[in-house]
Formats: sequence, structure tokens, C-alpha cells
Amino acid sequence: SYGLLKKQQREDETKRLIEKGREEVGTILKRDLWMAGLGLWLGEGAKTNEQLRLANSDPRIIQLWMRWLREVCDLNDQNITVRMHLYSDSDQSECQDFWSSVTGLGERSFRKTQIDTRLQKVKGKKGNLPYGTLHVSVVGNGNPDFGVRLFRKMNGWLSAILA
Repeated sequence: SYGLLKKQQREDETKRLIEKGREEVGTILKRDLWMAGLGLWLGEGAKTNEQLRLANSDPRIIQLWMRWLREVCDLNDQNITVRMHLYSDSDQSECQDFWSSVTGLGERSFRKTQIDTRLQKVKGKKGNLPYGTLHVSVVGNGNPDFGVRLFRKMNGWLSAILA
């Protein structure tokens, strides 16, 4: 039928354009990753209390942020903590397993889970965020270069871009 033909054409074009986009980007160098992480923090990160933190529900965004923290900022798992923000109908254990596989972080990196108990919020959002959102924070954990100092340096990096 005509509808199926149009659907197939749309799917074929989408695949072709995605592949073309991947080719245009090419190999991601460290500087590319550095700039991508800054853009991600600029758009999605917390910029208060001199704490480096990013929250998102998309596992690809969280993976990119984790890669950025490890490869650009040279952080190790002891300098990264995560906090899940879930709804009252979320399976906390399942969500932690999911985010652990996304981040590569073990149980000791997880902080107390926040549960959104607002009834009208749960009713409106049920199923939209099956694993909630993950808040990834950087902690000094004995290394002053990975706490407030990294946050301040990040602001310097941003000022170079936003100037």
C-alpha cells in the first residue's frame, strides 16, 4: 500500500541521514569530548553551591557525562557520586541496577534516593521516566582539585567559550 511505501521511504531516509551525520562528525578527539562536556554542563548542569553536578534521565547523556568526567577531568569512581530521583511507583532496586550498568559505578557510589511522592506528578508522569533521573556529582574525597577547584576551573572554561 502507499502508506507502507511512504513509511519504508521515511525509515530508509532516516537511516541514511543518521549514517551521514555520523560520518560528518568523524572521530571524536579529546578536545571534541572536552567541548561536548562543557556544552552538556552548560545546558544540563547545576551551577550553584560550587558543586559540579549534572542531572538527566537519558542514559546516553549520563554515559557521555561519565566518559567526560573520567577522560577529560581524570576523575576516578571515588570522586563521583550519584543520586536517583524516582517516582513512588519506581522499583528502586531495578533502577539502581540500571543506572549502575549505565555509569559503571558500584553500590557505594549511590547516595540516598529521592522519591517524588506528589500524587498529581506521579499520575501525569507514570511510565515516562521508568528509571527516574540520575544526578551525578563530583566530590573531592580528599583531593581538593576535584571539588570546588574543578567547579571554578569549569567556570573558567565556560568563560572562554561564552566570551
